Amino acid sequence: MHYLLKNPLAKQRLLDEIHDTRSRGKLSDPVLLSEANEMPYLQACLYEGLRLHPAVGLTLPRVVPEGGIEIGNVHIPAGTIIGANPWVIHRNQSIFGEDVDAFRPERWLGDDASDMRRFFFAFGAGSRSCIGRNISWMEMSKLIPTLFMHFDMELEEPDKKLKETCWWFVIQKGLYVRVQPRSIV
Repeated sequence: MHYLLKNPLAKQRLLDEIHDTRSRGKLSDPVLLSEANEMPYLQACLYEGLRLHPAVGLTLPRVVPEGGIEIGNVHIPAGTIIGANPWVIHRNQSIFGEDVDAFRPERWLGDDASDMRRFFFAFGAGSRSCIGRNISWMEMSKLIPTLFMHFDMELEEPDKKLKETCWWFVIQKGLYVRVQPRSIV
């Protein structure tokens, strides 16, 4: 939501998608998951928001197995603790483009998004993926368009930098939103 509210063009494009989907009779109130899954720009916004602000802010540690491992022509011995940080992976320019710090949902809409999806690490990966990933994605997919159907939202202080605290999760403070009821989009 923060990135959408800071980027009026992206917010408007999502509002247009919500309006268009609703005007074709393909959007319930509240929004169904099956309907949200058919909204490509909404889904791109979710990927992009979580790319820029994954919930977990720490390296997700793993222990190198017996026999060690080769990573980039470097041998790492067994028992070494290694890890990957989603905040770092998601800002790799060779995967996500030179504008990695920009909120640009369109990057997820092209046919060339397969590498980005492969390196999308907001919920971890493999056998250590977050077990709540599907529930979280469902909540966001349904809640965001439903909120935008009912409310016009703007940042109270659009230029204010949020305070972030990182322990296990990265918590933002100082996000104040002006909310006004709207007639349904």
